[in-house]
Amino acid sequence: MNISVADAAKKMNIKNTQQLIAAENGESHITFVQLNKAAKIYDIPLGYFYLDEMPIDDTPITDYRMNPNYYGLPKSTELIKTINTAIKHREEIIDIAANLGNKIPVFDTQRTIDEDVETVGVRIRQLFPDKCFASKSDILNRLISQLENIGIFVTRIGGEAHNKVSYEEFDGAAMYFDTLPIILLNVIDAQVNKNRIVFTIFHELAHLVLKNSALTNFYFDDDNSLLNSNMKKVETFCNNAAAAALLPKQRLYRDFEDSSIYELAEKYRVSKYVVTIRLKNLKLISQLECDKLLAKFKKEYESRPAVSYGTDAQINPNIIKKRNMGNLYISYIRDALSSNYINYLDALNSLGMKDKAARKVLYGK
Repeated sequence: MNISVADAAKKMNIKNTQQLIAAENGESHITFVQLNKAAKIYDIPLGYFYLDEMPIDDTPITDYRMNPNYYGLPKSTELIKTINTAIKHREEIIDIAANLGNKIPVFDTQRTIDEDVETVGVRIRQLFPDKCFASKSDILNRLISQLENIGIFVTRIGGEAHNKVSYEEFDGAAMYFDTLPIILLNVIDAQVNKNRIVFTIFHELAHLVLKNSALTNFYFDDDNSLLNSNMKKVETFCNNAAAAALLPKQRLYRDFEDSSIYELAEKYRVSKYVVTIRLKNLKLISQLECDKLLAKFKKEYESRPAVSYGTDAQINPNIIKKRNMGNLYISYIRDALSSNYINYLDALNSLGMKDKAARKVLYGK
C-alpha cells in the first residue's frame, strides 16, 4: 500500500514502531482493535490475517505514466486503494449477476497495434451512437452509460476529501478482463476538466481494444521519451486512436478550412494540444507549425490566471461518492437487495455509507 511502518503504526495507535515490526515477524502481538485498523489501512478483509497465505490475485497494470514527477515512482496509497476498490466492485457485480441470472454484455471489440490507426479510430467511434456527442452538457454521463451498455465497468475518483489523486499522478487506467473490463477515470472538478476526461475515456478504451491494462497520465512536453520503445509504441497508438475517434478525419478536413484550432478544440471537445497533434499527423500542418503551436499553448497555459479548482467541494459528498461508484455498480447492489441475495447491512458495507445516505443513493429517498 506504499505506507511506511512508522505511518502504519501511528494509524494503528501503536506507539512503538518496533512492536509492529515484531508483530509482522510473528514475535509479538497487537490487539484485536489494532488488527481491525490494520485491515482498513492495508485495504484487506480482516479474515486474511488468519490465513496461511494471502489469497490475493494481483492485477498487473503496466505503468505508462510520463510525468517526470511520477515516472518510475510507486503509486500513492490513495491510487492503490482506488484500483483495489474498482476490482472489488467488478467482482461483486459478476458475483451478483451470476446468482441473479443476469447476463453481462461481452465487450468483444478487439484490434491489434499493427492495424491502421485510422481504421481502429473509426471502429471505436462506431461503438457510440451520434447522440453521445450531441451536446457538451452531460457528455461524460452519456459516454459512460454507453460504455456500460457494451460491457465495460466505469468507475471514477475525484472530489472525495479523503481520497485525492492529482492529474499529475494519473488521468486514467484500463484494466482488461475477458468479462467486464474496467476504465478508471480521474474526474477532479469534472466540469472544469471535461475535455481532458473525454479524451481519457477514449485513450483507455483504446488500451482495452488492445487487451492492454495500463495506468496513464498525459504529459505533452516530453514526447513520451521516458518510456521504453515498446511502451512508447503502445501509448502513441492509443493517443492516435483516441484522436482518430474523437476527430474523424473527413470531418476534420472539412472543418479545418473554416475554423481556428481554438474553435476546433471547442467543437470536438478536446484540448488544443490534441487538435494540433492530430492536424500534424494528418499533414494538415507541418511539424514546424505543430512545434510552434504547442510552444504557444504551453506559454498560454503557464501564464494563465490561477485556476480556482475545488468546485467538487460544493457538491454533497454522497452525490460525489455515488457518481464515483457508478450507476452500474449501484444498480447491481440494489438488485441484489431486492432479490434478498444480500441483506441491508451487506449493502451498507459495500457502499461504505450510513443508512440515510445509502437510502438516497439506492432509492433517491
